[in-house]
Amino acid sequence: MTKVLFKRKTSTEIEELPIEDGSFIIDIEKGRSYTDFGDERISVGSAGNEVAISETEPINEDTKVWLNPSTNTEKYKDENGDWQEVAVRAVDYLPIGTVFEYEGTNIPDGYEEIDDNPIITETENGTLIQYNDGRLICMKTLSGNSGTLISWGNLYYKDIVAGNWAFSFVSIDNIQITNATSQFWTIISDYTNSSAGTVRIIRPDSHEQNYNIQIIAIGRWK
Repeated sequence: MTKVLFKRKTSTEIEELPIEDGSFIIDIEKGRSYTDFGDERISVGSAGNEVAISETEPINEDTKVWLNPSTNTEKYKDENGDWQEVAVRAVDYLPIGTVFEYEGTNIPDGYEEIDDNPIITETENGTLIQYNDGRLICMKTLSGNSGTLISWGNLYYKDIVAGNWAFSFVSIDNIQITNATSQFWTIISDYTNSSAGTVRIIRPDSHEQNYNIQIIAIGRWK
């Protein structure tokens, strides 16, 4: 089984795909679907090229595409009038960057084979998990003693410098911060693509406490 990454095709790229008999193509920019028959590409659902959704074989001669919901199959009618399996080549309703397992030997147009085995590296700034397709996860732990906290309205706080990420991001999509104890609330601020910024621990009183904070950042390295 092969891991593949979805790469969106534009309408122009779809139009430039070579005609392959039996191919089913979906173009969300134009809101149209196409099927290749012999040397011709037709717009599915146009006059004389009907689509049938049924559990039994369509009898209408104009039906060129048959979707069977009971077997979850898609077939097209070839030049001899026989039903053949559809090969989906460009389905553009998937999110860009979708990674999934593909059963088959030939990677469809609009996808590329990837090595989804990540490289995991431990550094003095934490752990990084680096994927070949550009995804990056950085994890780090902050632990110690808060010392006496500073008054902040009705609460008390201590700011902890989190240091750099184990690897610099080109973009960060999400950051999660958790506290291994129930003694603090935690918030993170001032982070950048290279720095984890500052973590503020907050308590209802000024008593010093030990802390153990985990930070996970998810984004891209390329």
